[in-house]
Amino acid sequence: KRSVLVSGATGNVGKAILKQLKGLGVSVTAGVRDIQRARKSIGGLVSDFERVDFGQEQPLDRSERFDSVFLMRPPALADARRYFGPFLRSLSPHTHVVFLSVQGAGTQSYLPHAKIEKLIVEAGLPHTFLRPSYFMENLTTTLRGELERNHRIFLPSGNLAFNWIAIDDIAEVGTKALVGETEEPVLTITNTVEHGFEEIIETINRQCGTNFRYESPHLIRYVGYELSKGTKPGYILIMLLLHYLPRFRKPLGITHDFERITGRPPIGIREFVNKNCLEFQELK
Repeated sequence: KRSVLVSGATGNVGKAILKQLKGLGVSVTAGVRDIQRARKSIGGLVSDFERVDFGQEQPLDRSERFDSVFLMRPPALADARRYFGPFLRSLSPHTHVVFLSVQGAGTQSYLPHAKIEKLIVEAGLPHTFLRPSYFMENLTTTLRGELERNHRIFLPSGNLAFNWIAIDDIAEVGTKALVGETEEPVLTITNTVEHGFEEIIETINRQCGTNFRYESPHLIRYVGYELSKGTKPGYILIMLLLHYLPRFRKPLGITHDFERITGRPPIGIREFVNKNCLEFQELK
Protein backbone atom coordinates (compact mmCIF):
# COMPACT_ATOMS: atom_id res chain seq x y z
CA LYS A 1 0.00 0.00 0.00
CA ARG A 2 1.51 3.31 -1.10
CA SER A 3 2.23 5.78 1.70
CA VAL A 4 1.84 9.51 1.03
CA LEU A 5 2.68 12.58 3.16
CA VAL A 6 0.91 15.84 2.32
CA SER A 7 2.61 18.90 3.82
CA GLY A 8 0.62 22.13 4.08
CA ALA A 9 -2.43 19.91 4.42
CA THR A 10 -4.68 22.59 5.94
CA GLY A 11 -4.08 25.04 3.06
CA ASN A 12 -6.20 25.37 -0.06
CA VAL A 13 -4.02 23.17 -2.24
CA GLY A 14 -3.32 20.69 0.55
CA LYS A 15 -7.02 20.20 1.25
CA ALA A 16 -7.72 19.72 -2.44
CA ILE A 17 -4.98 17.07 -2.60
CA LEU A 18 -6.46 15.26 0.43
CA LYS A 19 -9.93 15.24 -1.15
CA GLN A 20 -8.57 13.70 -4.35
CA LEU A 21 -6.47 11.10 -2.51
CA LYS A 22 -9.48 9.94 -0.51
CA GLY A 23 -10.71 6.58 -1.73
CA LEU A 24 -7.66 5.81 -3.90
CA GLY A 25 -6.41 3.05 -1.60
CA VAL A 26 -3.29 4.84 -0.38
CA SER A 27 -2.15 5.53 3.17
CA VAL A 28 -2.30 9.31 3.66
CA THR A 29 -0.61 11.35 6.39
CA ALA A 30 -1.26 15.08 6.83
CA GLY A 31 1.88 17.11 7.56
CA VAL A 32 0.89 20.10 9.72
CA ARG A 33 2.38 22.45 12.31
CA ASP A 34 -0.44 22.11 14.85
CA ILE A 35 -1.97 18.63 14.93
CA GLN A 36 -4.76 19.52 17.35
CA ARG A 37 -6.02 22.40 15.21
CA ALA A 38 -5.62 20.37 12.04
CA ARG A 39 -7.80 17.57 13.39
CA LYS A 40 -10.65 20.06 13.71
CA SER A 41 -10.32 21.45 10.19
CA ILE A 42 -9.38 18.40 8.08
CA GLY A 43 -10.16 15.46 10.36
CA GLY A 44 -12.89 14.38 7.98
CA LEU A 45 -10.38 13.96 5.16
CA VAL A 46 -7.51 12.19 6.92
CA SER A 47 -6.92 10.35 10.19
CA ASP A 48 -3.11 10.20 10.38
CA PHE A 49 -1.13 13.32 11.25
CA GLU A 50 2.58 14.17 11.43
CA ARG A 51 4.09 17.37 12.79
CA VAL A 52 5.90 19.14 9.95
CA ASP A 53 7.19 22.65 10.70
CA PHE A 54 9.80 23.87 8.22
CA GLY A 55 10.35 26.98 10.33
CA GLN A 56 11.89 24.80 13.06
CA GLU A 57 14.58 23.61 10.64
CA GLN A 58 14.09 20.02 11.78
CA PRO A 59 14.22 16.72 9.90
CA LEU A 60 11.13 14.57 9.61
CA ASP A 61 10.72 11.71 12.07
CA ARG A 62 10.40 8.23 10.50
CA SER A 63 10.42 9.81 7.03
CA GLU A 64 11.60 6.60 5.39
CA ARG A 65 8.08 5.19 5.55
CA PHE A 66 6.75 7.56 2.86
CA ASP A 67 6.76 6.58 -0.81
CA SER A 68 5.86 10.08 -1.93
CA VAL A 69 5.64 13.54 -0.38
CA PHE A 70 3.68 16.60 -1.43
CA LEU A 71 5.90 19.56 -0.58
CA MET A 72 4.34 22.97 -0.09
CA ARG A 73 6.48 26.03 0.58
CA PRO A 74 5.19 28.32 3.39
CA PRO A 75 5.30 31.87 1.93
CA ALA A 76 7.23 33.35 4.86
CA LEU A 77 10.25 31.05 4.51
CA ALA A 78 12.70 32.43 1.96
CA ASP A 79 15.96 30.70 2.94
CA ALA A 80 15.48 27.41 1.11
CA ARG A 81 18.63 25.64 2.24
CA ARG A 82 18.17 26.51 5.91
CA TYR A 83 14.50 25.60 6.21
CA PHE A 84 14.08 22.78 3.71
CA GLY A 85 17.51 21.16 3.68
CA PRO A 86 17.05 19.11 6.91
CA PHE A 87 13.63 17.90 5.78
CA LEU A 88 14.85 16.79 2.34
CA ARG A 89 17.91 15.05 3.79
CA SER A 90 15.65 13.06 6.13
CA LEU A 91 13.75 11.48 3.24
CA SER A 92 14.54 8.07 1.81
CA PRO A 93 16.52 8.31 -1.49
CA HIS A 94 13.54 6.64 -3.18
CA THR A 95 10.89 9.10 -1.95
CA HIS A 96 9.12 10.80 -4.84
CA VAL A 97 8.85 14.53 -4.01
CA VAL A 98 5.95 16.36 -5.65
CA PHE A 99 6.78 20.04 -5.12
CA LEU A 100 4.28 22.84 -5.68
CA SER A 101 6.49 25.31 -7.52
CA VAL A 102 5.44 28.13 -9.85
CA GLN A 103 5.47 28.75 -13.59
CA GLY A 104 8.78 30.33 -14.58
CA ALA A 105 10.85 28.71 -11.81
CA GLY A 106 12.94 26.93 -14.45
CA THR A 107 14.25 30.21 -15.88
CA GLN A 108 13.92 32.70 -12.99
CA SER A 109 16.51 31.55 -10.47
CA TYR A 110 15.74 34.40 -8.03
CA LEU A 111 12.38 32.84 -7.15
CA PRO A 112 12.31 31.01 -3.78
CA HIS A 113 10.61 28.10 -5.56
CA ALA A 114 13.56 27.79 -7.94
CA LYS A 115 15.94 27.52 -5.00
CA ILE A 116 13.90 24.70 -3.47
CA GLU A 117 13.80 22.92 -6.83
CA LYS A 118 17.59 23.11 -6.90
CA LEU A 119 17.83 21.60 -3.41
CA ILE A 120 15.60 18.69 -4.42
CA VAL A 121 17.76 18.01 -7.47
CA GLU A 122 20.95 18.24 -5.39
CA ALA A 123 19.48 15.72 -2.93
CA GLY A 124 19.08 13.28 -5.81
CA LEU A 125 15.42 12.68 -5.00
CA PRO A 126 12.99 11.53 -7.69
CA HIS A 127 10.62 14.43 -8.19
CA THR A 128 7.80 16.11 -10.03
CA PHE A 129 7.86 19.91 -10.03
CA LEU A 130 4.33 21.23 -10.46
CA ARG A 131 4.64 24.68 -12.00
CA PRO A 132 1.15 26.21 -12.13
CA SER A 133 0.25 29.59 -13.52
CA TYR A 134 -1.87 32.20 -11.64
CA PHE A 135 -4.39 30.77 -9.15
CA MET A 136 -8.06 31.54 -9.82
CA GLU A 137 -8.55 31.28 -6.05
CA ASN A 138 -6.51 34.47 -5.59
CA LEU A 139 -9.83 36.21 -6.32
CA THR A 140 -11.37 34.71 -3.19
CA THR A 141 -8.29 34.79 -0.95
CA THR A 142 -5.38 37.16 -1.65
CA LEU A 143 -7.53 39.79 -3.41
CA ARG A 144 -10.64 39.30 -1.31
CA GLY A 145 -9.84 42.00 1.28
CA GLU A 146 -9.74 44.85 -1.23
CA LEU A 147 -12.87 43.56 -2.98
CA GLU A 148 -14.66 43.59 0.36
CA ARG A 149 -13.35 46.95 1.60
CA ASN A 150 -13.44 49.02 -1.57
CA HIS A 151 -15.18 46.79 -4.15
CA ARG A 152 -12.13 46.78 -6.38
CA ILE A 153 -8.98 45.01 -7.47
CA PHE A 154 -6.17 47.49 -6.88
CA LEU A 155 -2.93 46.32 -8.49
CA PRO A 156 -0.28 47.95 -10.74
CA SER A 157 -0.78 45.34 -13.47
CA GLY A 158 -1.95 47.60 -16.27
CA ASN A 159 -3.25 45.53 -19.17
CA LEU A 160 -1.18 42.50 -18.23
CA ALA A 161 -2.92 39.23 -19.07
CA PHE A 162 -2.70 36.34 -16.60
CA ASN A 163 -3.10 32.63 -17.18
CA TRP A 164 -5.70 31.53 -14.62
CA ILE A 165 -5.75 27.95 -13.31
CA ALA A 166 -8.00 26.40 -10.63
CA ILE A 167 -6.55 24.78 -7.53
CA ASP A 168 -8.66 21.66 -8.12
CA ASP A 169 -6.90 21.20 -11.47
CA ILE A 170 -3.48 21.60 -9.86
CA ALA A 171 -4.46 19.08 -7.18
CA GLU A 172 -5.63 16.56 -9.79
CA VAL A 173 -2.24 16.53 -11.48
CA GLY A 174 -0.44 16.54 -8.12
CA THR A 175 -2.46 13.56 -6.96
CA LYS A 176 -1.59 11.57 -10.08
CA ALA A 177 2.10 12.24 -9.39
CA LEU A 178 1.77 11.25 -5.72
CA VAL A 179 0.18 7.88 -6.53
CA GLY A 180 2.67 7.11 -9.29
CA GLU A 181 0.44 7.63 -12.32
CA THR A 182 2.97 10.10 -13.70
CA GLU A 183 6.65 10.48 -12.84
CA GLU A 184 7.53 13.33 -15.19
CA PRO A 185 10.08 15.63 -13.54
CA VAL A 186 8.37 18.88 -14.58
CA LEU A 187 4.72 19.64 -15.33
CA THR A 188 3.75 23.22 -16.18
CA ILE A 189 0.04 23.57 -15.48
CA THR A 190 -1.66 26.37 -17.39
CA ASN A 191 -5.03 27.14 -18.88
CA THR A 192 -5.64 27.49 -22.60
CA VAL A 193 -6.39 31.26 -22.59
CA GLU A 194 -5.30 34.37 -20.71
CA HIS A 195 -7.38 37.15 -19.13
CA GLY A 196 -6.52 40.58 -17.74
CA PHE A 197 -8.07 41.91 -14.53
CA GLU A 198 -10.40 44.22 -16.46
CA GLU A 199 -11.91 41.24 -18.24
CA ILE A 200 -12.09 39.22 -15.01
CA ILE A 201 -13.97 42.01 -13.23
CA GLU A 202 -16.39 42.33 -16.15
CA THR A 203 -17.02 38.58 -16.01
CA ILE A 204 -17.73 38.64 -12.27
CA ASN A 205 -20.05 41.66 -12.58
CA ARG A 206 -21.93 40.16 -15.52
CA GLN A 207 -22.38 36.69 -14.07
CA CYS A 208 -22.92 37.61 -10.41
CA GLY A 209 -24.62 41.02 -10.60
CA THR A 210 -21.85 42.74 -8.64
CA ASN A 211 -20.38 46.20 -9.18
CA PHE A 212 -16.64 45.72 -8.74
CA ARG A 213 -13.99 47.69 -10.62
CA TYR A 214 -10.32 47.34 -11.52
CA GLU A 215 -7.81 50.12 -10.79
CA SER A 216 -4.18 49.97 -11.89
CA PRO A 217 -2.31 52.60 -9.83
CA HIS A 218 1.15 54.00 -10.38
CA LEU A 219 3.79 51.88 -8.63
CA ILE A 220 4.56 54.50 -5.96
CA ARG A 221 0.86 54.99 -5.21
CA TYR A 222 0.34 51.26 -4.83
CA VAL A 223 3.30 50.79 -2.48
CA GLY A 224 2.24 53.82 -0.42
CA TYR A 225 -1.31 52.49 -0.12
CA GLU A 226 -0.16 49.07 1.04
CA LEU A 227 2.26 50.56 3.58
CA SER A 228 -0.54 52.77 4.94
CA LYS A 229 -2.56 49.61 5.60
CA GLY A 230 0.33 48.10 7.53
CA THR A 231 1.25 45.55 4.87
CA LYS A 232 4.73 44.13 5.44
CA PRO A 233 7.37 45.17 2.85
CA GLY A 234 8.21 41.52 2.10
CA TYR A 235 4.61 40.81 1.17
CA ILE A 236 4.45 43.94 -1.00
CA LEU A 237 7.55 42.71 -2.84
CA ILE A 238 5.88 39.35 -3.52
CA MET A 239 2.79 41.12 -4.89
CA LEU A 240 4.99 43.22 -7.18
CA LEU A 241 6.84 40.11 -8.41
CA LEU A 242 3.47 38.60 -9.31
CA HIS A 243 1.54 41.61 -10.58
CA TYR A 244 4.01 44.28 -11.75
CA LEU A 245 7.32 42.78 -12.85
CA PRO A 246 5.70 40.50 -15.47
CA ARG A 247 4.71 43.63 -17.42
CA PHE A 248 8.37 43.93 -18.47
CA ARG A 249 9.15 40.36 -19.52
CA LYS A 250 8.01 37.98 -22.20
CA PRO A 251 4.84 35.97 -21.46
CA LEU A 252 5.61 32.60 -19.91
CA GLY A 253 3.41 30.85 -22.44
CA ILE A 254 0.74 28.19 -22.52
CA THR A 255 1.31 24.45 -22.19
CA HIS A 256 -0.98 21.46 -22.65
CA ASP A 257 0.46 19.34 -19.84
CA PHE A 258 -2.83 19.39 -17.96
CA GLU A 259 -4.92 18.06 -20.86
CA ARG A 260 -2.27 15.46 -21.66
CA ILE A 261 -2.15 14.12 -18.10
CA THR A 262 -5.87 14.28 -17.25
CA GLY A 263 -7.52 13.82 -20.65
CA ARG A 264 -9.78 16.86 -20.22
CA PRO A 265 -9.59 20.64 -20.56
CA PRO A 266 -8.90 22.74 -17.45
CA ILE A 267 -11.66 24.59 -15.59
CA GLY A 268 -12.41 27.93 -17.28
CA ILE A 269 -12.68 31.28 -15.50
CA ARG A 270 -16.40 31.59 -16.26
CA GLU A 271 -17.04 28.22 -14.65
CA PHE A 272 -15.00 29.25 -11.61
CA VAL A 273 -16.81 32.59 -11.25
CA ASN A 274 -20.20 30.91 -11.57
CA LYS A 275 -19.26 28.41 -8.86
CA ASN A 276 -18.22 31.26 -6.52
CA CYS A 277 -20.93 33.80 -7.32
CA LEU A 278 -22.48 33.65 -3.87
CA GLU A 279 -19.14 34.52 -2.29
CA PHE A 280 -18.64 37.48 -4.66
CA GLN A 281 -22.20 38.69 -4.02
CA GLU A 282 -21.57 38.69 -0.26
CA LEU A 283 -18.71 41.17 -0.83
CA LYS A 284 -20.67 43.76 -2.83
